[in-house]
Amino acid sequence: MTKKHVLVIGGTGMLAGVSTWLVHEGYHVSIIGRCPIKHQHVKEKVSDPESITSIAVDYTNLSELKLQVEKTLKDNGPISTLISWSHSLDSLQTIVGILSNQQKPLELLHVKASRKYFQDDVLDIPANCQSKSVYLGFVLEGDHSRWLNHSEICNGIIESLQKQTHSSIIGVVKPYSRRPSSFTT
Repeated sequence: MTKKHVLVIGGTGMLAGVSTWLVHEGYHVSIIGRCPIKHQHVKEKVSDPESITSIAVDYTNLSELKLQVEKTLKDNGPISTLISWSHSLDSLQTIVGILSNQQKPLELLHVKASRKYFQDDVLDIPANCQSKSVYLGFVLEGDHSRWLNHSEICNGIIESLQKQTHSSIIGVVKPYSRRPSSFTT
């Protein structure tokens, strides 16, 4: 039986826990991240490091990104799920464009900052793609607020992968004026 193939943009940093969870769930995971050392750290956290394809590339280098995504498709088969934590809409659109050519349906889980909840970018979604948005909010704790930690983010993304919803929020996004960067006591 062939493993399902997942591509994670940002899978060595904030989404490292999602990448390792996917491997433990039996997926082959291709990870795009800039730092080879972080790729190695993720591989060290799983029992089957061969289930991870490291793509050490800066996602803003679109020509190299395209080559590496095409290579992982050739080496590991079609991608069933794309999880993206990318600040570059151009890089995500490039990858989605490549994946629109595959026959297999694609699930896109687009992880976005809380401000995108109020003013979102438009992504051209192909017919073979089901798109979900996950907005990263913040946590209110009495008179204080804080940003989500990596564990909360990863748990929320895993929950979003398991649900059949169009969008979800991890933490809260309202009242936006209470987010950590603007709220003081």
